[in-house]
Amino acid sequence: MEIDKAYLNEIYMGDVDYACEIFDLFMECGTEEVANIKQAFKNKSWLELKRFAHKIKPTMGMVGFPKLSETLAALEKAALAEDEEAVRDLLTSFLHDFREVRPKVKEMHKLLTAGNYSVFE
Repeated sequence: MEIDKAYLNEIYMGDVDYACEIFDLFMECGTEEVANIKQAFKNKSWLELKRFAHKIKPTMGMVGFPKLSETLAALEKAALAEDEEAVRDLLTSFLHDFREVRPKVKEMHKLLTAGNYSVFE
């Protein structure tokens, strides 16, 4: 899965400062929120799981991975329905994709903070 640069260009419209803020937010909170989702699943705390998924859903798209936002939206619905099997499947898919994209977001964050704005090319 690659960063969707066209999507990033569409949402940021060249606003590098805003992009830096969002990538900073991802780096500060992304892993912690994913850990919260995993713990909520272990505890079968469906409303907490929904809340954590909802909290990080926009950030996934805003760092160039709108597919992850879609998965989190489905995860929210499954958690609200207390559909454990669907939650498990969606969470497994999300965690796999998150592990794949996290280093890519980290690299993009590094480029942005160094003043390399290739995200907008």
